[in-house]
Amino acid sequence: MGRSRKPAEDSRGLRAAFAVHPSMYNEIRSSGLNDLGAPLERVVRKDLRHHYAGPICACRWISLCNDPSYGHKRLVTLIEAVLPDLILALKADAEGLAGVDLVSLGPGNGSIDLRILHGLQSRLQLGCYYCVDSSFELLCHAVGRALQDKNLRNLKIRAICGDFAEARSLCLPEGSDGFARLFTLTGFTLGNFTEDELIPQISQLISKQDYLLLDARLHHLAGWDGRRKLRMCEISTLLGHYQPDSVKRFVFGPVEALTLANASDVPIDYEVATKKSTVPRAAEIVIFCRSLDTIMRLTGRRIRKQRLDLASTTLYGYSDLCGWLESEGFRLVWRRKMESVGFFLLRKNH
Repeated sequence: MGRSRKPAEDSRGLRAAFAVHPSMYNEIRSSGLNDLGAPLERVVRKDLRHHYAGPICACRWISLCNDPSYGHKRLVTLIEAVLPDLILALKADAEGLAGVDLVSLGPGNGSIDLRILHGLQSRLQLGCYYCVDSSFELLCHAVGRALQDKNLRNLKIRAICGDFAEARSLCLPEGSDGFARLFTLTGFTLGNFTEDELIPQISQLISKQDYLLLDARLHHLAGWDGRRKLRMCEISTLLGHYQPDSVKRFVFGPVEALTLANASDVPIDYEVATKKSTVPRAAEIVIFCRSLDTIMRLTGRRIRKQRLDLASTTLYGYSDLCGWLESEGFRLVWRRKMESVGFFLLRKNH
C-alpha cells in the first residue's frame, strides 16, 4: 500500500489553503456574469467559460453530474477501472518514482479527483492535491469533499481560484525527492475549447518532467471522412448524452443567472456539424435556444433573441486524436479506449 507524506501545514496550521490567481482579473473574467452592461452573447459563451460561475451555474453543474443519463457517473467508473494500468505505465515511465502530486485543472464536482486520489494513494506516496478552477463555488465544493474523505485525512490541499485556460503559470513547486506532478484535464473539458489554443496553453503550465492525463468523448463514425454532411441516424447517436433536461438546465445557467428566464421557457435545439478544428474528423454539437424574450434580472432591460448559442462540445475519433496530440509535441505514455471515452497519459517531448 502507498502512503501519504505528512502535510506541510502553513503558518496558521491549516491543512487546506486558497489562493486567487491573477487570471481571474483579466478582460475575459471582468466581462463575465458581473458585467451588467455586457451583451448576453459575450457572457453566454459556447466554450462554457462562464457556465460554472456563481451559485446557480455551480448547482446546475452538480445536478448534471448526478444525472446518470448524462454520463459523468459512468466516466467516474471508467476512470476508476483504468487507474491501475495508468499508474503502472506512469511508474514504468518515471524512473525512480516515489510519489505524485496531483494538479487538477477543473475539479468540477470533485468526484473524478477523489477516485484518482484514492488510486494514487493505494499504489504510490501521495503528496499535495492542487486544484484549479475559475468557479469559486465548485472549488469550495471539491475541497470540501476531499476534506471530508476519511481516507484522505492526511492530504495537503492547495486550492487556486484561477482560469487555467488563461494562466501562463500557476506558481506550483516543482516535483522533488522522487515526486512527479500529474496534471489532469478530465470531465471532457478538452471538447469545450478550441484545441489548438487550449493545449499549447496547458503545455506552458507543465514541465518536461510532468505528466498530463486527459479524457475525451469519442464518436464511432467509422465511415465518416470528416467532410460530408452527417446522416440523421448518425446525429441521433451523437446527441444521446445531451438531450436530458439536466443538460438543458445547465447550458441555460448563465441566462438564468442574468435574466428572469429559465430553461423551460424556450425551445432548446441542437446542431451537429464538422468542427473547424485542427483535429481531423472532429464533430461539434452546438446547443442553442430559440425565441428568447425576457428581462435582465438587475437592470430591467428587455432581451429578445431569435437564436442564442448556449454551449458546444466536440467528439473525436480515437486514432485521430492520438495523432493530433503527438503532433502538438506530446508523447503518448499510455492510452486506452473504453466505450465512448478515450484516456491519454501524456508527457512533453524532450
